[in-house]
Amino acid sequence: MTYNHLTISELSFIQNFWNQGVKAYIAAKTLKRSAEAIYRVFRFLDAGYSISEYYENYRANKSRSGRKPTVLPNDELEYIKEKVSLGWTPDTIIGRNEKHISCSMRTLYRIFKRSKDLDVTSLPMKGKRHPNGLLRKDGLGKDMDLSNLSTDYVQQVASYRNNIPRKSLNYRTPLEVFIKYITNEQIVFF
Repeated sequence: MTYNHLTISELSFIQNFWNQGVKAYIAAKTLKRSAEAIYRVFRFLDAGYSISEYYENYRANKSRSGRKPTVLPNDELEYIKEKVSLGWTPDTIIGRNEKHISCSMRTLYRIFKRSKDLDVTSLPMKGKRHPNGLLRKDGLGKDMDLSNLSTDYVQQVASYRNNIPRKSLNYRTPLEVFIKYITNEQIVFF
């Protein structure tokens, strides 16, 4: 059950009840509020303060409450920047677990949204993975005639894509999975 904070009009009613000498539990029943909340205001008024001071005190306390933003150490930030430049996404960085990152994947996405150093638009993909879209991002346009491309360029794009870990491969790269299934005798042919 959530707590609804006392409104200014409720606070003015409470002050009127206090001025008239009405018991706190009766004021609580009338306002359909917890007796402890009303007692708290009554004690504040008994100490010689006003309702406006109570409300200002409440606002000051409320501004200090809540979760504080997570700040990552510089070495973790540099590691994340390096991996994003290689085409990794935040879930891949966390899931790969090469280096301990002191936040969850969800928090890391939040850091990307609010940070000046990490830009959410620099992420290689969002949502579902579209391999053709990623290839277009690497310079292989829809209108491009692939027969005119040099073998070196195609190898460069393939190498770049094969060294990005995939969630579907348990955060391993396609190259790592491929090499896992190659025997020592087969390696000689490469």
